[in-house]
Amino acid sequence: GTSHYGWQDLFLLTEKNFQTPLGMVQTDTALIQDIRSRLSFELSNDDLAHRDEHSIEFQLLFLQHLFRDRPFTVLPILVTSFHSFVTKKIYPANSGKFRHFIDALRSSIDASGRKVAFIASADMAHVGKKFGDDFAAESLLDTLVQEDAEVLKNAVAVDTSGFFSGIAEVGDRRRICGLPPVYSMLEAVRPRRGELLQYRQWHEQETESAVTYASLAYYD
Repeated sequence: GTSHYGWQDLFLLTEKNFQTPLGMVQTDTALIQDIRSRLSFELSNDDLAHRDEHSIEFQLLFLQHLFRDRPFTVLPILVTSFHSFVTKKIYPANSGKFRHFIDALRSSIDASGRKVAFIASADMAHVGKKFGDDFAAESLLDTLVQEDAEVLKNAVAVDTSGFFSGIAEVGDRRRICGLPPVYSMLEAVRPRRGELLQYRQWHEQETESAVTYASLAYYD
């Protein structure tokens, strides 16, 4: 999930469980400890970023609804800003710390022998006065459809380099908060193909701002 509040490390884990109106969701602490044991560096133990974060917690409500009679555990990973990668136009996959964490994640899951589902929770573009622009979002909505189509084309094609570079080349001017978690998930899963299910825009007229978002599915 996107980390909106914490910047202590590139990846932020928590061993705490999640309490929602539908009950308690258990965090897979054994898996988290195994991931940490595979890392050559110390990952931050400060999990306060998860306390006020909605990107992961919100998805748990849907999982609880879908699997109300089927117990499951979660591995909550928040991904912080890719700002330094974007400004320097460096692919995150070429960063030692990023690559080492992704490899540890993959190895830990493979060793567990479990059947897992990856979910990347994030939005796309954020435009308008609410997000610091000096113009109203309404004037840009049609343009965003075209720009987002290019971003989604690379995401569907599982082209992580194209997905990153398409955003980085324009300095992430649309504030696509889905870049870190989606890129990380694709590098971890390496699916064969993707499918675009839905694309929508939320236009908040009161603040003259808008957020775009999409739903994609990936298959082995």
